[in-house]
Amino acid sequence: MKLLTRTLGLLALALACAPALAQKFPSKPIEIVVGGTAGGGWDTTARAIMKALQDEKIVNVPINILNKAGGSGSISWAYLNQHKGDGHYVAMSSTIVHANELLGRSNQTLADFTPIAMLTTEWHAVAVRSDSPLKTGKDLMDRLRQDPGALSIGIALGVGNDDYMSFMKAAKAAGVDVKALKRLVIFPSGQELMVALLGGHVDLISTGLSEISEQYKSGKSRILAISADRRQAGDLAGVPTWNEQGIDGTFGHWRGLFGPKDMPASELRAWEDMLAKMVKTRTWKELLTRYDWDDAYLPAAKYKAYLEDEHKQFAATFREMNIAKKK
Repeated sequence: MKLLTRTLGLLALALACAPALAQKFPSKPIEIVVGGTAGGGWDTTARAIMKALQDEKIVNVPINILNKAGGSGSISWAYLNQHKGDGHYVAMSSTIVHANELLGRSNQTLADFTPIAMLTTEWHAVAVRSDSPLKTGKDLMDRLRQDPGALSIGIALGVGNDDYMSFMKAAKAAGVDVKALKRLVIFPSGQELMVALLGGHVDLISTGLSEISEQYKSGKSRILAISADRRQAGDLAGVPTWNEQGIDGTFGHWRGLFGPKDMPASELRAWEDMLAKMVKTRTWKELLTRYDWDDAYLPAAKYKAYLEDEHKQFAATFREMNIAKKK
């Protein structure tokens, strides 16, 4: 009888523990950390990821968006790594991680994160207010060749990010003395950048196409050129590329997800599985169309290799422009 009682007790304990042992990742709310304020490119992408994962029932736990603006993304990534080893915390990522390290703004390197996936890419636009005397990208570059300090140029987040790199590539190709472009105005988010443009506080901005498209469609702004390799469809079909204007300005802007350092391999595999399903869904494809994004999905291993190669390219460019931190 004692043996039977003991056996039944062990069986009851095993049954009680079974749900906990069987519980798969994610087992608690997910937090997507955004290194900018609401309304910016990172924030919009994070909310698109949240919507697709929830609407398609790929994730059955709550997903929260936490905005940690400042430091060109480094504040959000520092917060991320307060949760080392926990894949329930992820953060938006982009090329600014390279710039932060190379310019000495942060001690964070690629080794401090777990690359999860690249998800989207979009093209950049250079835009002015609709009442600006600048009519084309060629007009703009002609003006800057004559006087690099003639115009104030707004970008979001910081020197060295995609807004910056896209504009500098086109300007350099157009023969502008890029080292003499001293009137760069940095804004902490895409939303504040847009307010500055429409309020007449800067002469022009370099930003993601999706962030300026609504102002363009409403007639509040004029897009002088886009960094795409081809014209866009629909309402943006009338916007010329840099290449059409004789300037080699093709430049893509990607966004992805980082996990914290020391993220367990099992949780990384779970994220890869969730995102691989997400990018095939109708919801995600509709969001890509809505925001003028291109699908750029790369799973973790390919994303990591891409980042390592891109870091070398950024380092070479920054040295050429003499803005890299001296070691």
